[in-house]
Amino acid sequence: MKSSRRMNPSVNAGSMADIAFLLLIFFLVSTEIMNEKGIPIILPPYSENSGPSVTSNLYEIWINSQNELLVDKVEMDISQVKDATKKFVYANVNKSSFVVAINSDEKTAFETYVQVYAELKQAYFEIWDTESKKLFSRSLNEISKEEFQQIKEKFPFRISEVEKYSL
Repeated sequence: MKSSRRMNPSVNAGSMADIAFLLLIFFLVSTEIMNEKGIPIILPPYSENSGPSVTSNLYEIWINSQNELLVDKVEMDISQVKDATKKFVYANVNKSSFVVAINSDEKTAFETYVQVYAELKQAYFEIWDTESKKLFSRSLNEISKEEFQQIKEKFPFRISEVEKYSL
């Protein structure tokens, strides 16, 4: 009788690790990593002095945990923030400095904070556009950088984000 020794079929797995490594490198190189999007803010340069006191020229916006607004000690809806901000800026344009301060609770919804910030930016863009038409007889997107700097010196965009509070 013949001995029936059959060889078990096997696959050489030595190169499998090389293939897996090459696939890993391919996906790492070709995959685009998504960055989180935030609010783009240009911070002023650091200064040792604290600057002038602006308590009389401070426009305070408080957002509580229920996403309710208190703007200069007056309850307000988000849709009213833009007009109220424009009134404040126009009223304080001749003063040395004024600041818009946003203070929010830890549990404030991010969407609410972004909506308030967008209303503030829209108020400033409308102020700058109005001033551009008054000074240069052109809209804001038609003026030069130098002309825009003149407008920003008169109406600076100063927003302070106060540390979060919790009650």
